[in-house]
Parts: sequence; structure tokens; C-alpha cells
Amino acid sequence: DGRIRNKGSGGSAAGVETPRPLADPKEAEVLQPSCWCQEGSIQHMNLTYVGNGNGTFERVMNYDYVGHGRGSFEREEVVTPGGWNMKKIGICVSSSVLGAFLLVFLCHFWSGRVRDALAAWKPALVGYYDCNDGLDNWAAGWDQGKKEWCCRMHQQGCAPPNRGCDTTCNYRRQDAACRKRIQWGATHQFKNHIQACARSYQMVIGQCPYC
Repeated sequence: DGRIRNKGSGGSAAGVETPRPLADPKEAEVLQPSCWCQEGSIQHMNLTYVGNGNGTFERVMNYDYVGHGRGSFEREEVVTPGGWNMKKIGICVSSSVLGAFLLVFLCHFWSGRVRDALAAWKPALVGYYDCNDGLDNWAAGWDQGKKEWCCRMHQQGCAPPNRGCDTTCNYRRQDAACRKRIQWGATHQFKNHIQACARSYQMVIGQCPYC
């Protein structure tokens, strides 16, 4: 008859399985894609040979439901993934690149605005200091509050341990012992001057009060 028939009795009496109609194997269902950049997947049914008497359908010309364990074929689901939609991919890539450039621009723009606002409002901000301002001569030029804040927040302007003439003096971002600075001043800055050592000492004290 040009079909695959059900090998069962086809009745509905007690203990007899009622055959179910088989959808056309050529019919296909379009599934929603898992990715926005893909087309929808296509799902259709195949009938696979599983051995004589082991399947649910029997082949005549088409396939008919014949009951569980009575046929030679069984259905299996085959999903064919949809192809990539190049137009959608192009939109995704373009949007990502544009978004990245926009994010970089906004970060740069707003960081500058915030920095300018802090610089303008810093007298009203309790405890805020610009620790790069006057850093070359911080020991003599900063007040105690700024020294403590910058030391705590940025490890700048920290008072050195008191070692007498060997105390470290930081001037113009260079470290040297007070003794060496005084000796250098006496033999270079005040060379051939009367009381060169005393004058050099006064100069170093003006640069490094910790000496």
C-alpha cells in the first residue's frame, strides 16, 4: 500500500497497545537559535534500522507505527544547527567595538573631570593633600598635617628615624646622610668661605629639619 505499517493489531482492547500515527519523516521543525548570531536550528525525524523485531515501526513503502518491540526501525531526533548569520555577526562586532571606544572615552573624560573637581574643592575636603606638590622640599616645606597624611596614604613625607648626624635627609628626592650633606656643602657650596662648616650646616638644616 505504499506505506510503513503498524505490525500490531491496531485495536484498543485491554492489553493491546493502541497504535499512534507517525508524522511525516520529511516534516521539520524550526527551533529557536541558542545564539542571537545564528539562524534557527532545524529539527526533523529520521527512522533508523535497529534490528528485526526490536523497533516500533515496520517499513512497507513508508513507515507505520506497529507497537513497541514489533518493528525493525526506531525514530531518532536529528537537529541540524542553523548557519551563522553574517549580518548579525557584523552588528555584534561593530556594537562591541563602538561600545569599547565609548567606554574608554567616558572613563578618560570623567577621570579628568573628577581630578579637576578635587583640585578645585580640596580646601573644603578635610585631610586632602596633593602629595606631588612640593615633594622636592617636603621636609622643610610641608606642614605636619600634610606630612602625616601623605606618609599614611602614599608613603611620602615620612619622618626618618633619628640617627643624629647619620639621619637620612631626603632633598630633591635624593637620600643622603646629614653628615655627608654638610661635608659636601662645606667643601663645594661654601669652599674657601669663612666658617664653611657652620654655613653648610645652616643650609642643610634649612633643607632637612630632621638633621
